[in-house]
Amino acid sequence: MNTVMNKTCPKCGSTERVKRGNSDRCAECNRHTVRAWKAKNKAKVEEYNKQWYSKNVDRINEKRRSRYPDIAESDREKSKAWSKKNPDKKAKSGEKWRANNPDKVRDRVRKWQANNPGKVRELHRRRRARIKGADGDISDFEWQNILEFYNHTCLCCGATEELTQDHVIPLSKGGSHSPDNIQPLCRTCNLRKHVKIIDYRGDYGS
Repeated sequence: MNTVMNKTCPKCGSTERVKRGNSDRCAECNRHTVRAWKAKNKAKVEEYNKQWYSKNVDRINEKRRSRYPDIAESDREKSKAWSKKNPDKKAKSGEKWRANNPDKVRDRVRKWQANNPGKVRELHRRRRARIKGADGDISDFEWQNILEFYNHTCLCCGATEELTQDHVIPLSKGGSHSPDNIQPLCRTCNLRKHVKIIDYRGDYGS
């Protein structure tokens, strides 16, 4: 806490002094001393500023977005345009940020997974198809269309819970990971069918 004192500043002789920490100089002399030190120690100042900004960048951005929503939206558009124009630089920047912020990366991934369960399932299915070397692809939108076509019902037992994508011709037997080889089965029926080739569909798969 700054304490106002009425003694004489030993540097300039002013009687309007402000106590700042261990300093016994007036406010103007303190400012001059700080500016002079910063001018002689630019590298230290820059390094300190970089470290401080890195530790507080999220708080700074959040405060700026809440205070200046129009400017924040403009910044987002500029960032998108820059990323589109400089994909290589964007990729390198992203890699560097992820390497320096592993905890933040994990938090973001967890939040994204919690908010996008359908996309998470889609990614897992695609990964499994790639491992099996299967052709084709099915998006979450296409999967939802199949579910709606069959009224969100297991085609084997009629259950409506825990529906999964079953490959009519299993991936292990050369089946594709595409909509024309997918039928909705509950988890139990899918496990029971295993690697058998059984088509429970009607018109959709024909």
